[in-house]
Amino acid sequence: MPIEVLTRDFDFEDDPAERAARPIWIQLQNELAALSSAWNWRIVKGVSHSIHMDKPDEVVTAIRNVWNASRKASLSPEAHEHRRVQGGNVAR
Repeated sequence: MPIEVLTRDFDFEDDPAERAARPIWIQLQNELAALSSAWNWRIVKGVSHSIHMDKPDEVVTAIRNVWNASRKASLSPEAHEHRRVQGGNVAR
């Protein structure tokens, strides 16, 4: 399953405690992305924690990337073979 992880820009953060937590936060975000074999992780420059409000186009792009990757995977011959072997019908 594809995943896109968007991380806020810690250089944009004014709170010293938040900036100090950056290494841990980066590690956790990277681990989250790595849960998928089809992942993309990036820091969105110039945004706070509210990426969806600061740069909604970045969020829309991430959603489209996941959608397109999911569609591509579901249309692959391997996906069709897996469904056939499992013997189930796929709800659409």
